[in-house]
Amino acid sequence: MGLSASQGRELTLIDNKHRDNLKLLQLTATKTSLAREMQAASRDYQNALSAKRLHWTNNNGITTNDISYSTLMRPNSSNMKSPVLITNSAGKIVLDSKYSDYAQMFSPDGVSGAEWGGSVRTAILSKLTGIPEEDIDNADAASAIKDSSSAKYTEAYTAYKDWLAAEESGRGANTKYVTASELGKQLGSTSNGVDLAKLCGKGENGQYTFSTAGDISSLINDIQNNLIKYFVDDDLLGKDKTAFKQACSDAITEYKEILSSSSDDAKDAMGVSGSAGDYKVRIDTLLLFIMEKYTGTRKTDSSNEKTYPLRDTTSPSWKAWRDELDKRYSAMLESETDYKSSSEAADTSMTAEQESMIKYYDDLFTAIADNGWVFDSKINDDDYLNQMFQNNAFYITTMKKNECYDNTIEESGRNWNYEYDTSLASNFSNIIAVNDNNALSKALAKYEDEKAKINAKETNIDTKITDLNTEISAINEMLESIKKMKEENIERTFKIFG
Repeated sequence: MGLSASQGRELTLIDNKHRDNLKLLQLTATKTSLAREMQAASRDYQNALSAKRLHWTNNNGITTNDISYSTLMRPNSSNMKSPVLITNSAGKIVLDSKYSDYAQMFSPDGVSGAEWGGSVRTAILSKLTGIPEEDIDNADAASAIKDSSSAKYTEAYTAYKDWLAAEESGRGANTKYVTASELGKQLGSTSNGVDLAKLCGKGENGQYTFSTAGDISSLINDIQNNLIKYFVDDDLLGKDKTAFKQACSDAITEYKEILSSSSDDAKDAMGVSGSAGDYKVRIDTLLLFIMEKYTGTRKTDSSNEKTYPLRDTTSPSWKAWRDELDKRYSAMLESETDYKSSSEAADTSMTAEQESMIKYYDDLFTAIADNGWVFDSKINDDDYLNQMFQNNAFYITTMKKNECYDNTIEESGRNWNYEYDTSLASNFSNIIAVNDNNALSKALAKYEDEKAKINAKETNIDTKITDLNTEISAINEMLESIKKMKEENIERTFKIFG
């Protein structure tokens, strides 16, 4: 009976040992699974460490802020109040619900080539800026008047300058460019009854005789009085008369100085010979000296000889030419006055802030009209926008206004257009990739939470494994005890029957 009981006890203990070993295997497998979970959590955290996010910067990354729809497509200090357009692969502008509601008003189908203007434009701008529609209309009217007066002024200015350039280049009918000798032939006979024109260019016979240094003043003054009519003193033609008078005055000063000099070579260079009481001066040399001092509108002829403008201001043809000049100049001044007046009216019709806002939205909605648009309900989600940029599903498009001076204005009603430049967000100068601190913080928190949970599970499993090992050890001891007891019983039995 004792042997049977031991046998039953032994079978129970063996069954318990098998059960505990199974549990031990299961716990070991669970612990291995926890190790894999820990590896996955570590991998997710490592991925978060390398995750990037696109940020906007205006100072090469010294300071940055997260990219958002508002950063790019609302007027603000980041984009310098110039639209940075979000476009899709088809080149259409991506709009949120606010902008798409307005875009529907002038481009219901979202196709390119719509028209931005008229009363719809005024209504939209008023809603976006808070400026009354009447004020916007008045500012537009003032701007249109300014543009018109600017065009008229440019036309009048160009016409005047072109016409005057033709006269100054020698093509005008009332101006000839002549050498000093040729100009001397226009002299009269008012210097002591001497015909100076006959003396000019006549070699030795071209000498004018005078007695003292003081007489040179009278001679040069006579030359000035004879030739002054060929020069015009006003701003239009460079104050020629004033310049000629100054040249004559300088000649008087320098000739008086040379007459008091003892250097014959110096005197000869200026056409002077003889001595006090019997001076002689070459009229052509004196005239050339005066004209060298004169600096107005001088040019050279085909032989590279210096020439000077000859205008007979007493002639009918000159007066007719001068009347035309004054008429053109007056027309230019009148158009300039109108332009300045209209500019002042246009420039004061709005504050600088109002003008800035209207320009921003004019640029934005012109781009929408030109390129077409699509609506995206998630565009205001910063994480979504960032991913779309990083996945190259959205692009950055900038715009530059170009003036046109061809038939564009007749075809489209405006003398300008926009040039659009599209690039990947990662290539745009104001956008840089930075570590995604938000994602990193979330990943770290998740990692620490999962790590704590896994550690708690491992601790619990280790405790159970220890308990099972202790229990298995106890079972082994009991089995060993039963084994010894069985051996002793067998030995005793054989001794009884032995």
